[in-house]
Amino acid sequence: MEEKTYAAYRLLMDWKTSGDGYIVVASKEDRAYLLRQYRSHILPDEAKAQRMPRLYPRLKKEFEDFMAHRIAVNTALAGTKDEGSVNYPTDWFVCENRFIEASPFLPNVMDGDDIEKLPIQDIYFIMKEAAKALSAIHRCKVAHGNLNYRNIVAMKGYYYGSPKKYLVKITDFSGSFPDGEVPPVDALGCSQQVMSPELAECFITDFHKSALAKLSMKTDIFSLATVFYRYLTGKPYPTYRDLPDFLEKREYVYPGEALYCGGKIVLTMEDLKEDYIVRLLANMLHPDPKKRPTAQEVVEVLEEGSIINLPDCDSIITEF
Repeated sequence: MEEKTYAAYRLLMDWKTSGDGYIVVASKEDRAYLLRQYRSHILPDEAKAQRMPRLYPRLKKEFEDFMAHRIAVNTALAGTKDEGSVNYPTDWFVCENRFIEASPFLPNVMDGDDIEKLPIQDIYFIMKEAAKALSAIHRCKVAHGNLNYRNIVAMKGYYYGSPKKYLVKITDFSGSFPDGEVPPVDALGCSQQVMSPELAECFITDFHKSALAKLSMKTDIFSLATVFYRYLTGKPYPTYRDLPDFLEKREYVYPGEALYCGGKIVLTMEDLKEDYIVRLLANMLHPDPKKRPTAQEVVEVLEEGSIINLPDCDSIITEF
C-alpha cells in the first residue's frame, strides 16, 4: 500500500470498517497505535459552506459538539492511567475533516472466544480483573456504553511489567458517555447480545428522552453479566420463561429485550456451578438499573466468593 500519514501517524494497513467508523493500525515514534475515525461525523468544508450557507452552521456545530463530547470522555478516562487496565484514547486530532482518536495498539490479545476455553479458575481471575477495570472507569464517572465479548481482552504472561498471569484490559470507548448526561443518540451502538433493558427501550422508543435518561454506569453492569455468562457457559444467551408470544416465535431472543418485554431470565447451578455466581449474575441482570450492584461490589463478591452483601433478586429465576 502507498505510505500515508495522519498527523504524525504512519498507516501500517488500510482502513477497515468497525461499528460507526473505521479503524487502522499506525505507528508513531516506533510505537503502534489503533486509529479510529467516526463515519457519521464529518466537518463540512468551505465548499459546502458556499453551496449550503444555511445548513453549514448547523453541520459545523454538530461536528464541534461531537468532538467536545469525545474529548470530555477521553479526558475523564485519563484518570485511569495508573490502573493499567483501561486502554483509552491518548491522542486525538482532526484530519481530512474527520475526528480521529489514537489508542495504544494491543497485539496478541485473547478475547471472549479464547477466554471461555480457559480453566475455570483462570476465567474467575479474568472476570475479577475485568470488574476491577470497569470499576476504575466508573470512578471517573464514565459509562462504557458498549461493553461486550470483544472489548474485554486478556494478555497472557508477564506483560509490560505486570507479574499477573493475565493482564486484562477494557478497550473501545466509542460509545462511552459521562454518567448523568444524556448520551448523543448516534453514539449508541451496543451489541444486541449485551444490551440492557433500558438500552433496548431506547431503540424500541426511537430514542425517547425518557428512555435515554435511564442510561447510566449501571447499564455496563448488565452487559458485563452477559459477558460473564458466556465465559462460564460457552452459550451466547441464557434460557427464558414467560416470554410474550411474538418473542417466543423468534429464533434469537436477547436478554435485554426479554426482560423489557416482561420475560424472565433463568440462571441455573447446572450452567454456572457456583451458588454465589448464580446470585451475583442475577443481581447484575436485574431489570431495574438502580438495583444492580456497582462494579466495585462485583469485585468484592468475586474476591470473597460470597454474595452475602447483595440482596436476593426475585426478578431473575434462579435454580439451584
